[in-house]
Amino acid sequence: MVKPTSIATTLVVSALSTLWLTVPAQAEDMNGVKLLADACAVCHGTDGQGGGKIPKLSGELKADKFAQTMRGFAAGEERATVMDRIAKGLTDQEITDLAGYFANLKR
Repeated sequence: MVKPTSIATTLVVSALSTLWLTVPAQAEDMNGVKLLADACAVCHGTDGQGGGKIPKLSGELKADKFAQTMRGFAAGEERATVMDRIAKGLTDQEITDLAGYFANLKR
């Protein structure tokens, strides 16, 4: 006979093991642009402040200029070291969302 605690434990572990599938999706829905912007922090800093040859993003560019530049990177029209590859991995909506996000950050 299977112990009731074993069944309960199995059910809890099963439920928790599928939780990782839904948490990222929920976070993306709520804070998708923040998650994208966090990836930019590796080079541009946690608040888009840049530094050295890395351009400042926070409040520095208007949203339309940011989006135009990113689309230029994706199309190979802008000179880049890595931004062309990064921009090609973004959808047009993600570029628009990032443009608005960085344009509204305080300098």
